[in-house]
Amino acid sequence: MIKQRFILQPSRKPGFWVATDTDHGIVITFKEHDFNGSQKVTLLNGDTFGSVEEAAAVSTHLRELADWLSVEHYDIAMPSLAVQRGQLGKTIRNLRIRRELTQEELARRAGVTQCNIARIEAGKYSVGLDVLNRICNAMGVSIEIR
Repeated sequence: MIKQRFILQPSRKPGFWVATDTDHGIVITFKEHDFNGSQKVTLLNGDTFGSVEEAAAVSTHLRELADWLSVEHYDIAMPSLAVQRGQLGKTIRNLRIRRELTQEELARRAGVTQCNIARIEAGKYSVGLDVLNRICNAMGVSIEIR
């Protein structure tokens, strides 16, 4: 039997997951779809380091575990596309309302249809960066990607 370096399993706490690096004794517990915002790291071999090199190695192992999660279990660790679309749509709607624009006015300024604006605001449409940029320009805001 081949030993797996990384293991992902459901936590006893509903809605949470446990990812383990079995080679290095690192465990990360996180909320489903919120890895970046909810992770808690536990080192099974203790929490002190004998040198800067040991601390740097743990950092590297943590990054490797996070990379494995984002590639192999993106659907569990990262926000779902539906959640992301909903957040973007809500942000666009709130900006439009603050600028006292109707969907029709925003659509005309951005060069898209009112139907597309409605679908984007409702989180029912994945908008491309070119259209998102035109919508933002039409409202006088810029895109910040973090």
